[in-house]
Amino acid sequence: MSLSDFEALSPVEFRAVCERYRQAEEERLHDRWERMRLLATIVVQPSLRKKMTPRQLLKFPWDGELEKSKEEGMKLSKEEHLNRFKEILKKIENDG
Repeated sequence: MSLSDFEALSPVEFRAVCERYRQAEEERLHDRWERMRLLATIVVQPSLRKKMTPRQLLKFPWDGELEKSKEEGMKLSKEEHLNRFKEILKKIENDG
């Protein structure tokens, strides 16, 4: 981001940029650990009698979050998804 772009940001925009940067860093960290987990599974697999998945070998805190968000997403009806979208939209409009 250029200095002029940075200076032109409103507080709400700056907060959004910071939040997205934090999310991107977290995704990079998760990606590194996911690759390490896969590598560990490949290395250990020949020593095991039963086949083991990477998640069975090593569980991470975000594994539960992914499963929970998938389950919640599947449980919502179209109307609930629409209402949730409208709530998020209202929050965005109120912050701006």
